[in-house]
Amino acid sequence: MRRGEQNLAPPLPYIPGMEGAGVVTAVGPGVTSCKVGDVVAYASPDVGSYAQERILPVDLEVPVPSSVDPVEAAAAIFKGLTAYVLIHKGFKVGHPFNS
Repeated sequence: MRRGEQNLAPPLPYIPGMEGAGVVTAVGPGVTSCKVGDVVAYASPDVGSYAQERILPVDLEVPVPSSVDPVEAAAAIFKGLTAYVLIHKGFKVGHPFNS
């Protein structure tokens, strides 16, 4: 994306990155699924995760347990979504002995 080789990149200038992790610094009205101080990870179809701070819809955030490195959590979410899309949308995976 930084080289402009992916068709997902918006026109310059933009902030790259589609996954990240961090500490919640504020929550909107009515949000009960996370609170200030929680560590969360996310993957977003919108670029911008290289930013120092981000405003995200709460449904993109996944809580990160203290036993998991937040950077690894962010990478796992995005890579997991990529694998899911490839398996379910790109090519239907099946058992090799079933026809």
